[in-house]
Amino acid sequence: MEHPCNVKKIKIFAGVNKQCMTEILQVDLANDSRAETFQIHTKICERTSRLPWPCSETSVHGSRVVAMEYLPSIWRVSLTGIIHDWKACYLERSRLEHGEASSAFQESHAELTRSGRLPSGLQQCWQTPYAPFGRTPSDTDIVFRSRSGVDFHVHKSVIAKMSSVWRDMLSFPQNPNLDPDIPQVVTLTEDTKTLDNIFRLCYPTTHPHFASIDNVCAALDAANKYMMDPITARIENSLLQFLDSEPLRVYSVAYIHQCGNVARAAARRLVADPSFAYPLHPPPEFNYLPAIALSTVAAYRRKYVKAALEAFGDHKWMHSGDHARRFSESSTSSATGGPKTWVWLECTACPRGPPMMVKRGAPVVNNMVYPTRWWWKYFDAAKEELSLRPFGSVVAEFQLTLPAIAAASRCETCGPRALLDLMEYTDAMAERIREATHKVQVELPFGKAGSCSHT
Repeated sequence: MEHPCNVKKIKIFAGVNKQCMTEILQVDLANDSRAETFQIHTKICERTSRLPWPCSETSVHGSRVVAMEYLPSIWRVSLTGIIHDWKACYLERSRLEHGEASSAFQESHAELTRSGRLPSGLQQCWQTPYAPFGRTPSDTDIVFRSRSGVDFHVHKSVIAKMSSVWRDMLSFPQNPNLDPDIPQVVTLTEDTKTLDNIFRLCYPTTHPHFASIDNVCAALDAANKYMMDPITARIENSLLQFLDSEPLRVYSVAYIHQCGNVARAAARRLVADPSFAYPLHPPPEFNYLPAIALSTVAAYRRKYVKAALEAFGDHKWMHSGDHARRFSESSTSSATGGPKTWVWLECTACPRGPPMMVKRGAPVVNNMVYPTRWWWKYFDAAKEELSLRPFGSVVAEFQLTLPAIAAASRCETCGPRALLDLMEYTDAMAERIREATHKVQVELPFGKAGSCSHT
């Protein structure tokens, strides 16, 4: 009797080492003993569809067993491909993802060139720019050549509108001995990836994808060098995609390039990290970032924390502020005739905490209220956390409210109401903190404060 393959799905991973594996195949298998053949995905990008996936390690994972009559098994897996130096493939991936200026590309290129293992087809691929900057359309009238020899065929009229430097350069008289039908060739110092990015922003075509902050920095340097003001703001905004992963480096780059709104957005993210100025791995911009840049964020964070703590510690608002639970001395219900005041102010059965001053004037005895002890424990814990992360959402976090609700549940008065009261209070308080901190602005020595969708 034949033994069927009863594994329903397999995944195949490949990579240059065991710590850097990428899934190259995920497929369902038939529940029988017949051999099946599948095409492994080797395509890295549109221009390198023939390039094999760089691979020196493979791994096969089976999952989703069809039936348990036999132990999960696959009799045989055979992988066939091209015997190709995986370092050459890795070199191309480094170039596509990080550009020719990246250290990964430069080191791999030098090693393969010295050893004579650089495939000629790969080098030829690099000499052809991405569309629409090839030899077609035929109406292009100037060629910009990257430092690696890749030619970008563009239009003088478009480039002149985008760059004041090139507009002035193109206004110079041309050599009368040159053939007017042959486009002028201008060699630039930028790499191919950088030129592709900035030219793509000049044309109504696909917006460039910046795979790393290094790519953005190279494009920003080029745009500033050639005074390409119409596209500079778009390049600056590309930094925002790295806010979550590298806020400190985004701030550093934005400060150096004087990108006001981006720097403000990044500074707001840095508020969440009290030790932001002492990273384990400092960004390369720290080599020339002025000390005042970090001092500015530190001062901004202090103001931000202060505003959050003042809003949270406004006990007068909790007692008699403009909300449905404000205290009424004439009755046990709120002054608006709606729900009662907060249960931690109303309960007389729970142990009391320290007194709280809620209003001025009148006899001193009427200035004080005595919240329950469980609420004070919540307040102290939330205040400590808020000093580290001064955001409105912090006061409603589960790890802060749960101990308070658990303690309140032991009281017959607080138990039925503590959860809803605390949820209503934290929602309102979170909004108050957001309003208070939103008014705090980072004071930069450049650029005006403006709106930013990533604040």
